[in-house]
Amino acid sequence: MLAEETGLVGNLHLGGYLKNETALRFQEPVAFTKIRNILFLEASADPRTNFHLYASFWAWYDAAYLYADYDTINPPNDPNLPLPFLSQRDREDYRYFSELRELYFDLLFPSLDLRVGKQIVVWEQLLGFRIIDEINPLDFREFVLPDLIDFRIPLWTVKADYYFSQYQLEMLWIPFFEPHRPAPPGSEWELFQRLPGQEEPPKTLDNSEYGARLSRTFGGIDLAVSYLNVWDPFPTPFREYTGFRFFAPPSKCLPTEVRFDQPVTDPDCGPVFHPRFNRMHIFGASAVLNMGSYILKGEAAYITGKYFGTRLADRDGDGLLDHGGALERNHIRWGVEVDTILKGADLSFAVSQWIVLGWDEVLFQDNYDTFLSFFGQKSFRSASVKAQFFILYLINNGELLVKPKVSYQISEQFQVAVGADIFYGKKETFLPDIAAPASDRLFKFVSTFVGHDRVFVELKYSF
Repeated sequence: MLAEETGLVGNLHLGGYLKNETALRFQEPVAFTKIRNILFLEASADPRTNFHLYASFWAWYDAAYLYADYDTINPPNDPNLPLPFLSQRDREDYRYFSELRELYFDLLFPSLDLRVGKQIVVWEQLLGFRIIDEINPLDFREFVLPDLIDFRIPLWTVKADYYFSQYQLEMLWIPFFEPHRPAPPGSEWELFQRLPGQEEPPKTLDNSEYGARLSRTFGGIDLAVSYLNVWDPFPTPFREYTGFRFFAPPSKCLPTEVRFDQPVTDPDCGPVFHPRFNRMHIFGASAVLNMGSYILKGEAAYITGKYFGTRLADRDGDGLLDHGGALERNHIRWGVEVDTILKGADLSFAVSQWIVLGWDEVLFQDNYDTFLSFFGQKSFRSASVKAQFFILYLINNGELLVKPKVSYQISEQFQVAVGADIFYGKKETFLPDIAAPASDRLFKFVSTFVGHDRVFVELKYSF
């Protein structure tokens, strides 16, 4: 902490950190893709024994653009795109950024805790899997590579924890919806973008989000049931499409100049998007069982109101894309994790799966979508050196993300870390993805970034 003072505001705590994150992509084109210098500030105060204030802010400047041009730092994920597409792509370097991170106050009563303000709420039990925890949207500025707490976007929220008998009831009200935040246009980590015509639901009372979770410990087992009424943070890309006219477009669709970003307003010439956000209802349950040398965790959720994208299909022969490009299907998510300690190392193994009910072969989403993860961590030299290893494996598409990291706590304030982000999988290219049969075209996640492997160094000074 930078300072601790006692005065009119009670105990005032000021602190934060300075951090440098430098990443080197060691595959062509080789480049320092990030030299980010971050300032994080936080302050908390306790004016009264039952009242607490907290605020945090961060800002950064990325110096990588001083040493390399934009296209070297952010090469297109598909180098086989036609040259006009490459020359017209949007570019946003994300060099500067600043944000009020959190700002809230706590009111503490004998049986009620109230937190009001911009905050992060975490319900998940399983490392890296969102099953019942669809509360805070995610920031994909660097895909899924940042630390989990930095990955979440804080929201203005009213959170109340009520304690009665042996139960805890947590209630949430989120007045303003915010979707997932995509990586900047043209970024190395671009995976999805804001769709043409996309608009968030109006900020009205009816459009607010809310939820509740009831938890209790029974015989050494932590049990919880939950409900969320929230907007899907991904918009449904409803679209019009009259046939498939990419290779033989009608004459009216031929542009007078080649532009990648020209708007499409005729479904004969390409997809016309009508993005829309939809309500989801998430009924969840979780359990944590301490078995001595093992801890068993489980989560499950039943979700209604989710739409899944469909392939280019016209099964009724009317010349139009079936279902407007998306089908609503209820689905189940479940996951199990086992935590243990072996020879001084903390180990976690997890499996998670999505199951689409009423599955149709026209859906891009598989009927069963399964994921595996492993996390290992061990400390050395009286805990000053810590080695970590994380693996995420997407079974259906054979995609693998590997993240080793070693950190050294030089002093109470100063830490240095080195690590890597490695991507495995079959990388799709532009022409095969379009020309292949619909059954062979899969949405890629991790393997989108094959060829973007990097090593990184982090220097952090806390105060």
